[in-house]
Amino acid sequence: MKHLLLKTGLLLSLAASLHAQTTVLTNDFTSGTSTTAFSVIGAGTTSYTTDSGTGTLNSAAFRFQAANLNTLVGLFPSALNLGSNVGDTLAVSFKVRQEADVTGKFRFGLFNIGPLDGTGDDNGYYVDYGNGGSNAAWYATGGPAYYGTFGTPKDTTYSGSVSLRNITAITPVSLTLKLTRTSTGADFDAINGSTAVYTVSHTSPITTIDEFAIFTEQARTIWIDDLTVVTGTAIPEPATWASTLGTLALLATATRRRRRSV
Repeated sequence: MKHLLLKTGLLLSLAASLHAQTTVLTNDFTSGTSTTAFSVIGAGTTSYTTDSGTGTLNSAAFRFQAANLNTLVGLFPSALNLGSNVGDTLAVSFKVRQEADVTGKFRFGLFNIGPLDGTGDDNGYYVDYGNGGSNAAWYATGGPAYYGTFGTPKDTTYSGSVSLRNITAITPVSLTLKLTRTSTGADFDAINGSTAVYTVSHTSPITTIDEFAIFTEQARTIWIDDLTVVTGTAIPEPATWASTLGTLALLATATRRRRRSV
């Protein structure tokens, strides 16, 4: 029984470090269509076309020709839900570039469902990448067209390899907006490449996401490509393994007692 417990402990330790990931949505825009329904709040326009400018993306992409104070909202085909176990994740990744180094606020966010005309009361999270913005991740209410009632960032100091203030006109940047279930709620991370540069922790988190939103304070051209949604499930579920370990401990105790009584 001792050897069984040792082997089981090693297996549980290994399993606890695993994380099963599932890709639930991918948009590369090569067909000129998207499963994500994009709408513009304001005077901007959108199109599916080949990015042929300087610093191009690798394939056909989604082009957002933004006007001043424009919001692009992408409605996912179905609701995306963050799992209930600690360590579960929901991540939206994409490549982005702008054609000029325009100043002013430049924000990406994830929100729950609401009207696409800017009148909804959507709640969610966004991160400010603009070189005229607040340079941090936030919790927000009021919908993607109005980023108000800000929360408090967990980390307000820059620590990443790519500054949030420097999405340039030359090089496409790979970004991820990620929700992670914690023991006290959830964390929302802004990730450049593989480096998490900002996190906001929320004790009453928004865990159902239907919208991907971009807000721009000034007119600019924004290219988006390889929009991907990945969910992650922590393995094992904490409650399941706690129960298993408890059962094994009881078996070990019973075995020792039987041996002493023989």
